[in-house]
Amino acid sequence: MARGSAGKSRGPGAAAPAVILGVTVLVYLRCLGNGFVSDDRELLLKNPYIKQWSFLWWSAVRNEYWFLGASSGSPYYRPLQDWWMWFGYHLFGLNPAPWHATMVAIHLVAVWLVFKIAIRLTGSQYAAAVASVLFALVPLHAEAVAWQPGIDVLQSGAFELAAFYFFIRSDGTGRYDWLVSMLFFGCALLTHESAVTFPGFAALYVLLLQPPGATPSADSARWARMRRMVVRTAPFAAEVVLYLAARRFALGFTIHAAGTMGAMSTTQALLTTPLVVARYGSLLILPWSAALHRVLPVKSPGAPEFYLPLLGLAAVAAVLLLLLRVHPRRRLYMFCIAWAALAILPAMNLRGLNPDYLVCDRYLYLPSVGWFLLAGDLAGGLAARSALTRLVVSAGAAALLVMYGISLWKVQHVWHDDYTVFKTCIDNFPESGLCHSRLGLAVNQAGDFAGARREFKQALALDLRDNPLWYADTLYSLGEVDAKLGHVNEATAEIAEALERKARIEGADIPGTAYTLLAELYDQVGQPARSQATLKYAQTRKDGAEAADLARARIAWRHGDNAGAEVILHNLTRNYPSDPRVWVMLGLAMEELTRNQEALAAYERALSINSYDARTRLFMARTLHAMGRDREALAECRSAQDIAPNDANARALMAQIQQAIDRQ
Repeated sequence: MARGSAGKSRGPGAAAPAVILGVTVLVYLRCLGNGFVSDDRELLLKNPYIKQWSFLWWSAVRNEYWFLGASSGSPYYRPLQDWWMWFGYHLFGLNPAPWHATMVAIHLVAVWLVFKIAIRLTGSQYAAAVASVLFALVPLHAEAVAWQPGIDVLQSGAFELAAFYFFIRSDGTGRYDWLVSMLFFGCALLTHESAVTFPGFAALYVLLLQPPGATPSADSARWARMRRMVVRTAPFAAEVVLYLAARRFALGFTIHAAGTMGAMSTTQALLTTPLVVARYGSLLILPWSAALHRVLPVKSPGAPEFYLPLLGLAAVAAVLLLLLRVHPRRRLYMFCIAWAALAILPAMNLRGLNPDYLVCDRYLYLPSVGWFLLAGDLAGGLAARSALTRLVVSAGAAALLVMYGISLWKVQHVWHDDYTVFKTCIDNFPESGLCHSRLGLAVNQAGDFAGARREFKQALALDLRDNPLWYADTLYSLGEVDAKLGHVNEATAEIAEALERKARIEGADIPGTAYTLLAELYDQVGQPARSQATLKYAQTRKDGAEAADLARARIAWRHGDNAGAEVILHNLTRNYPSDPRVWVMLGLAMEELTRNQEALAAYERALSINSYDARTRLFMARTLHAMGRDREALAECRSAQDIAPNDANARALMAQIQQAIDRQ
């Protein structure tokens, strides 16, 4: 298995892991400036339960996004991810930097584990250093380490590496190492369902690499390995069974129905699999395009996208078989290749994936370990031949790592904010309707309503019709920005159609707020009867009573009934004192009446409930500016920009306030 004893093997010395970890920290410093992106809004910013202790219990017995209600529809059971979010919130609040720092710390643990595993498998510190530094700096890992929602894959990968390290360290005799391995494996299962393949890693290690002991013949050695494999992996298989039972209890099913994310058929999934596998293989070999990738479903066996990757994979497999037959370290290399294949296997459930994201860098986090173990051992073997080959290999590895480091530094910025992510997405595959829709949401959040309208229209003209729910959601978003732009008739028609489409989708959860916006639009276009009927229907929906009263207050203000609106709002503050929307609405009403002190008090109350709201901070800054408290107003604008760096309204108000300060 090894070239020599791990303790006696020659190599870069005990300082190598420290140097590797230090360089990794330096290269990943850039991601500390990234904000919360994409799914973070659901996991953290829009999560009303994350402050409560009960969040821990409900996360253990429900799906990953249970706090979004019936609309989540999540087929994933990942309680440890939710627990991590809860503890992180109470430790760091909503400051993105420490969240990213902890993810880098988890990656450092994984790098150290790769180094320790590589020493045990190769017997060479040089090979271990090469394997771990490649794993540490490969640009492919930026998505898992620099993007907060990638925490599930990152944590699960680290847990599995820890489980495997203690498994091979026990070597059948270390009782406590074996128990620790089982504990880490259980944590991996509760973080990401892809960990179910871990017993395969353990079985392959026993079959291919673990010495069977003294045996009289090859046949008896083979049976000894088989018996040992069954004994040593049976507890991990039992853990998988227990996990599946817990999953069934929490979700109501063991394996979710395929095709929940898109319209890909089983045939299309099978035809697309060779292309996806080939793409992942090319990314491991040439990871320079690491970021976002577009792989379209293959619809015909006669398509080049099917038979060319299939032929290429068959050729690579044939070459590998020929080489491994004669290579003296074929068992180790077979193990490395099998590791990569097993680890990527869960990502081959293409029907269960978003059709726009069939290939994601983060899914290569654990599979890449097998590839880099193989590369490290090959490098170590070449370096051991002579001083000259060692120099050449070291120089080549150093050049590769410099390129890795530069590419990794650059690619981390992709996950800086929503705009950057989805702008990059569109640059890579402009024909993706989902990416245009998500970019529209980011642009809308920044206050560019005309730009958001353009992106939503582009999205609807592309492939969103393949997914009725995404189409309806995007159409609704288009109606919202048309309403902001004053295109009231268009907005009314778009939102009415969107709600009608969503109502026809089985299982779609439509909250009362969706209908209250339509009711307000009906009022604006002169259809008061339809407005009142829609408000009455909204009251029957989830959270509809409060939303309907808020809408009635806005309608009253619009018709000049200031006293009636104020009565409704004060009643809402008594009935729903913990809802920041009520206080923001009251603040806007008081601001309109130039009762700035009352408006300021309402905004302060809203921010005491939800401090991470750029819009409320801008309203507060505007009120402070009207009161002549410009320096306080400027501080609020800066806080709003920290939350939403691309918000054009924040920049404009800051410039206006700064001019007032300069004139003083």
